[in-house]
Amino acid sequence: MVASVGDAHTTIAFEPSMAYPFSFRWFEDGIVNLMTVEKHSHTLNKKLVAINGVKIDEVVSALSEAISHENRAWIKKMVPQYLVFTAYLDGLGIVEMNEPARFTFADKNGDKLIVEAVPFDPTSKVEFVKNYEYSPQYLKNKGEYYWYEYLNDEATLYFKYNLCMNKKDKPLSVVTEAMLSSLEEKDVKKVIIDLRGNGGGNSGLLNSFIEGLHGNGEINRKGRIFVLVDRNTFSSAVINAIDLKNKTEAILVGEPTGGKPNHYGEVRYFNLPNTGLRVFYSTKYFEYVEGNPASLFPDRQIKLTLQDFLNNRDPVLEAIILLSFGTTMKYLNSKLGLNPGNYHSAGRNASNF
Repeated sequence: MVASVGDAHTTIAFEPSMAYPFSFRWFEDGIVNLMTVEKHSHTLNKKLVAINGVKIDEVVSALSEAISHENRAWIKKMVPQYLVFTAYLDGLGIVEMNEPARFTFADKNGDKLIVEAVPFDPTSKVEFVKNYEYSPQYLKNKGEYYWYEYLNDEATLYFKYNLCMNKKDKPLSVVTEAMLSSLEEKDVKKVIIDLRGNGGGNSGLLNSFIEGLHGNGEINRKGRIFVLVDRNTFSSAVINAIDLKNKTEAILVGEPTGGKPNHYGEVRYFNLPNTGLRVFYSTKYFEYVEGNPASLFPDRQIKLTLQDFLNNRDPVLEAIILLSFGTTMKYLNSKLGLNPGNYHSAGRNASNF
């Protein structure tokens, strides 16, 4: 009922008690299992194709009816989380509540394997295994609301904005002043504002930085400012991306956003009297662009594949770095850890600009 409203801000707080021992991620080439218990380690990095004989496309379609969303991007974000919980799958008639279920996987050759998974209590201590190490630039300092660094080799100011909120000990205004000073003091040829993974908060906090970029005639040129977005870019972060697009010469790169440009917000909540479940609901409509686009679509779409992930690559940042004025190959080697075999695909993404 809550999902039928069609507003991603209108949701219900519900934590299922049992889950299957997998951790999925939706890549450009399918939904893949990235972590599991040792018993099922042979399913790692393989695509999920069915649950109890129900094809994954049908499972996704059914789950989508239970997920508050406004676009396909948000479904890609949320479905992998819902796929492991028995309560959702039982309610949709795909599994029996808290009973074992058959998960069918396929490798890169299309060969299938089926495992019977037993659900567990997510609050219990269960050891998961993985066989990848994904640690790109934008996932550094994940616990920080925001951070930046000057990439000297590429004459690039990189700003990672994880959450639209102020830190008490270091307000964004202080960081904004430091970044704008860097534009004057250093040889900055390019500014990257990375909004990937930013779920929102207070959109107004970034206004001073946007105005500073707008007024900088040297940096506010085509090909100098880049804004990175993905399916996890939501709410106020989408507003920031729109403002950067409208007020500067910024080029948007990445995936369509999970948040809708024109959307409802200013969330309140109430508790259901019998179950105690909390329902969050929107109270105000915000309109920022003409028409009614489902997502904020980047100027250049670059999506993460499973192979990118396993090779510890960030094709979005690579494509922008390859446009740099500095020693590109030196940066790719030292910062991104790429080998020469990766340059071709990175160059192909860069050529899209």
